Amino acid sequence: MRSALLLSLLVLCFASAFASPRLDEVEDLVARINTDKDGVGEKPIQRLGEIGTRPAMEALLAAYDAMDTLYMRREVLRALAKYDGISDCEQRALQKISDAATQEDARELREAAIKLLGDAQSLGKHFLALIIDSPAEDSVRSKAMEAYALRYEEKEDLKFFQKLFRQADEDAPKLKPKKQREKEPQLAIFVLPKIRELALEKIAPKLDGDELVEAARKMEKDLTDLPRDGVRRLALIELERRGDKRALDLARDMYESKVEKSQNRVLAAEVLAKLEGEKLAGKFVEDGSKGSDVTPSDLRDKLAELVGAWAADPKQKALLPRLEKLLTGKSDAGQKAFALRALAKIGDEKMTRTLAKSLADTDEQVQIAACDALALRGDKTAVADLEKLLSTSKRRTVQGAAMDAIGSLRYGETDWLAKLETEAESENEETRNAALWQLAKLAQKRYLPLFIRALENAEWSTRLAALKGTEIIGGPDAIDAIIRRLAKEEGRMRRECCDALFRLTGQTFPPDPAAWEKWWGQAKSGFKPLGTGDLWRLQQEEETRRLTQATKNTFYGMRIVSHRVVFIIDVSGSMNEETRSPYLGKPGEPRMEVAKRELIKCIDALDKDALFNIVVFSSGVDRWLDQGVAQSKDRERGEAKTFVSRLGANGGTNLYGSLESAFADPDVDTIYVLSDGEPSVGTVIDPAEIRRRVQQWNEHRKIAIHTIAVGGQFQVLEWLAQDSGGSHVKFD
Repeated sequence: MRSALLLSLLVLCFASAFASPRLDEVEDLVARINTDKDGVGEKPIQRLGEIGTRPAMEALLAAYDAMDTLYMRREVLRALAKYDGISDCEQRALQKISDAATQEDARELREAAIKLLGDAQSLGKHFLALIIDSPAEDSVRSKAMEAYALRYEEKEDLKFFQKLFRQADEDAPKLKPKKQREKEPQLAIFVLPKIRELALEKIAPKLDGDELVEAARKMEKDLTDLPRDGVRRLALIELERRGDKRALDLARDMYESKVEKSQNRVLAAEVLAKLEGEKLAGKFVEDGSKGSDVTPSDLRDKLAELVGAWAADPKQKALLPRLEKLLTGKSDAGQKAFALRALAKIGDEKMTRTLAKSLADTDEQVQIAACDALALRGDKTAVADLEKLLSTSKRRTVQGAAMDAIGSLRYGETDWLAKLETEAESENEETRNAALWQLAKLAQKRYLPLFIRALENAEWSTRLAALKGTEIIGGPDAIDAIIRRLAKEEGRMRRECCDALFRLTGQTFPPDPAAWEKWWGQAKSGFKPLGTGDLWRLQQEEETRRLTQATKNTFYGMRIVSHRVVFIIDVSGSMNEETRSPYLGKPGEPRMEVAKRELIKCIDALDKDALFNIVVFSSGVDRWLDQGVAQSKDRERGEAKTFVSRLGANGGTNLYGSLESAFADPDVDTIYVLSDGEPSVGTVIDPAEIRRRVQQWNEHRKIAIHTIAVGGQFQVLEWLAQDSGGSHVKFD
C-alpha cells in the first residue's frame, strides 16, 4: 500500500511537466511494479533506467523503498546508476546509491552500491569522497576508499589524498559547547588505518625522504589511537624502492623491535637480506632458533627461507652443520621445525635421510614439518619412512600430513592410486578425506562411482570432498548423484550441493530438491555441458542466485546458512570497554552488551533444523554444551539465550583454546569467532602459529571460519577467515 501510493503520486506530480509518449510508458511500468512488487522481475526496472527522464528516475527511487528482496533492490540501484551524467537527475540518483552504501544492513547491497559509485564517471568520485570523509561504518568507508583509489588521478586527487594521510597528525576535533551538543550531537569522524594507508600508497612517490622517515618513526599511537604499523611498512617499501640509505636503518629498527607487528618484521628481514646479504646468515639462524616470544613463527619461517637459500651456496659451508645440529640434541620443537624448513631444499639423498629421522620425533609439529620438508625435496627415498609414519601415528594431523607428502612424492603411481582407492573408503576420517581430495585432483572418470558412494558417508567433511570430486568429473551421472543427495542434505551442505549443480548446469534454482528433480527430468536427455565461454554469464547468475536465496539470519551482518554452527565469543576483560560512539563526547555501548544482543538475535533467527553450540573464552574456555551441538527448538533456544545473557567479561584472551574446543566437535561445519584483542594466554599465543595449527586441523575438514574483529585490526582473525574461505568484518 505504501509503495503503490508513493509511486502513483510521483508519476502524477511530473505528468504535466513531462508530457510525452515516454510518460505513458513510465505509468505502465509503475502500474506493473505496484501490482507485482518484487515479482515484477528486473526488466521493468532496467527499462526505467534506460528511459533517462526525471519521472522514470523518481519512479526508481520509490521502487527501491517498495522492494523487499536484496536482488530487486540491487537491480534498482543499477538502474539508478544509469542516471549519472544526466544533469537534472544524477544528484538524487547517486545520493540514493550513496544512502544504500552507508545505511543498508545487508553487506551485499552496501558493496554493490560502492561499486556502482566507483563506476559512475560523472559524480561517482564526489560521492565516494563524501563517504570517506563521513561517520559511516569503517568497512563502508574503507571500501569507498578502495574504489576511489582505483580511479586516482594525481593532478585531481593529490591534495585530497594528502589530507587523508595527514589527518592523524592534526589536533583532535574540539567539542562544541554543551548546550549546542545537547540540541544537535556532534558527529565524530575517525581516521582509519586502511584509508590512511591507501592514501600513502598513492602519494608516497611525491613525498620526500624526510617525510617518509618521520612518518615511519612514529612508533607510538597518535591522539586518535590510530596504529601506524601500516604506514611504517609502506614507508620502508618506498624508501627501499628509491635506494634511500635510510631504508637500512629503518629495516634494522623494525626487525629488532619486539613490539613491531610480525608482518613488518618479515618485510624488514627481506629488506635486510637484500641490502646486507649472507653476512646476516649467522644472526638469522640464531634468531630463528629463539622462542615465539622473541621470533614469531611467520618471521621464523621467513628466516628459514632466507637461510636455506644461503645454505645452498657451497661458500656457506658453516651453515649446514649448524642447521643439522638443531635437529638433534636438546633443541626444542620450534628450533627443529626451523631447521627442517631451512634444509628442505638442500643437499642430496644423505640429507633426505637426515631429515627423515625427524619423522620419529615425539612432537607433533616436528613430525608435520618433517613431512612438509620431505615433500618439498621430491626425493622418493623418503616414501618408506613416510608410509611407516602413516601406519603407526595416532595423531590426526600427522596422518594427514603424511598422506599429503606421500601423494606429492608418488603422484600418479599405479600402486599409490590403488592405495588411495582403498583409503577413500577407510573408517579413518582423516586418511579417507585426504585420499578423496587427492583423487579429486586427478579428475578421472573411473573414480566417479567411488565419489558417488562417498556422498552417502555419515561424515559431512567426507561428503564435501566427494562432492568436489563428483563435480570435477561432471557429466549426467554426476548431476544425477548430486541431485539425489540434495534431498538428504541441509544447511551448508545443501548449499554446497546447489553451488556444484549451478556450476555444472548454469541453473539458478533455490535449494529445493523438487525443483531440481523436475528440471533434470526434462533436461537430462538433451543436456550439454557448459562451455568455458559461459564463465562470465555464470558469475553474474551466481551473484543473482545468492541474492535471491539470501537468508535473514545474520551475525554481525554475515549470513548464516549452516545447520551445524559453533559461535566462539571473547569474554575477556577488554570486552567491558565501550564501542566507539558516533558522537563526540558521548559514551558508546559496552562491547560485551553488543555481542550478547547480536548473538541472542542470531539464536532467535536460526533455522528450526539448525544445530549449534556456544564457546566462550577469556583466560580459560567454557561451553554452553559440554559436548556436541543442540537443536534450535524453543527449549534449547531459551536455555542458550539464558546462558548468553549471564555472560560477563574478565581475564585474558585464550583464542587458541577456544578454536581447539570448537574443532573437537565432529559435527561442526561452520564457526563464527568474535574477539576484541590479540591472543594473550593459552597453549599458543603467537598469532602466526595459531594460524598454522588451524590450517593443519582444517586441511581435510574444510570448516568455514567467519571472524568479527571488535575495536581493532587483528591479523589472526583475517587469516582464519581467508584460509578457510570465510568472511571477515570489523566492528567498532
